[in-house]
Amino acid sequence: MVHQKLQKMLEMLIMLGSKYGRTKTGLASHFDIHEKTVSRYFTSFKDAGFILEQNDKCWKINKEDSQYKDLSQLLHFSQEESLVLRNAINSINAPDAIIEELTHKLYSIYNFDRVATPLIETNKEIQINAIEGAIKSKKQIILCNYSSSNTGVQTDRYVEAFDFTHNYRAVWAYEIKSKLCKMFVLSRINDVEITERKWKYERKHIKTIPDIFRMTGDKLTTIKLKLNIRAKNLLIEEYPLSEKYLASLPNNTFILKTDVYSLEGVGRFIKGLLNEIEIIEPIELKLKIESDIKKYLKS
Repeated sequence: MVHQKLQKMLEMLIMLGSKYGRTKTGLASHFDIHEKTVSRYFTSFKDAGFILEQNDKCWKINKEDSQYKDLSQLLHFSQEESLVLRNAINSINAPDAIIEELTHKLYSIYNFDRVATPLIETNKEIQINAIEGAIKSKKQIILCNYSSSNTGVQTDRYVEAFDFTHNYRAVWAYEIKSKLCKMFVLSRINDVEITERKWKYERKHIKTIPDIFRMTGDKLTTIKLKLNIRAKNLLIEEYPLSEKYLASLPNNTFILKTDVYSLEGVGRFIKGLLNEIEIIEPIELKLKIESDIKKYLKS
């Protein structure tokens, strides 16, 4: 418990050393603690010699007047240590999302280009602060040239952003065109533009729990698949939350029954293992796979 508290305080201290600072609400959400706890941490930082200044609810460390003028000197990786650490993370046998999360956590702690060839875009800090400002002022924003893994194209998304995921990997937003609340991954955003238009759909700002294939939406569809042991193992490795929805059958076969928000996520998985997965329901999923294959063969 003491170790976890110390780690949170250290991460928070270095976040406050960034150019743009952080709001108390944002810090409380990021670390899953109460705002009163954030205030207590602030008191500890001040007692240690750091001077905190507030600018429009955003707090940051005044490096000119604080006893410690350069936070980068508190913790530092040499270039060789950074390379070893990055290679270690990339060599882990884990889904890409977990590796990305590990790298994000490391980069967010240091908040400088001290991890060799970071996988997180250097403008993410600017995007986060721009979106936080839009949330605070309740203004609509444009996610410029957003790269969608579903459609495979880049388009501007007009949204009302209202919250971040706990790790700041994505932002929850109501998309005006589709009339749906979605999670938009920050690494897929090219730029953020704040408009002068105020929120119009605040009552529809609802966060939903993503399905096991990490898709979100407003309507659930039940799927039922029969998998051989290889398909089962690959499913668990790529989508760890799927394990609790699997049931064993004789002859090393398994049944996956769960609800999904979109057939896109499960469809992509099935198309990689066509001879090892049987679609039991719904018929719409089987028809979608057949249609996708026909389009591919015609191309």
